[in-house]
Amino acid sequence: MMEKPVDPLEPPKFRHKHVPKASGEPPVPVLHSPPRPVSFADKKEWSIPPCISQFKNPKGYTIPLDKREGVDGRRLQDVQVSENFAHLHDALHAALL
Repeated sequence: MMEKPVDPLEPPKFRHKHVPKASGEPPVPVLHSPPRPVSFADKKEWSIPPCISQFKNPKGYTIPLDKREGVDGRRLQDVQVSENFAHLHDALHAALL
């Protein structure tokens, strides 16, 4: 049996992580306010509605069409065609003739 020769250009197999030196003082405590019961109004205010995605529906819920269209807001924007597009169209049409 022979030992495998070491390739000098091979990257190191292990990374040396530099750990910062610990200070002699203990860490500063994090202060919190005392816990209080959460009211129904607070719960309702902090509730996050479920995400409606066009691409993922892992639970297989039936999502109405108006909800799916309203998610991305494409229907809310007006379509504007630039005048330069008309000039481009005319130039391409003239090039073909």
